[in-house]
Amino acid sequence: MATRSAARGTTRRASASSRTVFGLVNIGQTVLILVAVFGLTKAGHPGLIPAAVCFVVGLHFLPLARVFDVRTYWLTGALLVAVAAVGAIFFAYDADAALVRAVVGLPAAVTLWVTSLLVARRG
Repeated sequence: MATRSAARGTTRRASASSRTVFGLVNIGQTVLILVAVFGLTKAGHPGLIPAAVCFVVGLHFLPLARVFDVRTYWLTGALLVAVAAVGAIFFAYDADAALVRAVVGLPAAVTLWVTSLLVARRG
């Protein structure tokens, strides 16, 4: 794994501790998503899964922002958590599952694509 310094325009290898945090954060994200999917399905609320997944993905950006010093990740995490909250509100007001997926999926996808482009350009 390598990180790119925007200030210097150089690429450097991530430290061992950064790689460890990256791995733990992604393992945690995977476990939380699986728990959410199985738990919400068992509870009879599968329509809430998109919001739950978006919430977990948003949260996972926060420690990565600190570890890799990528300020863009703070905004990405906050936006995804906000999108998840909007999706949960739609679900709470008995919105159709397809509408909840659209309300969560489209803004989440745009957020992630824009983040990818910004990070690729800036490092």
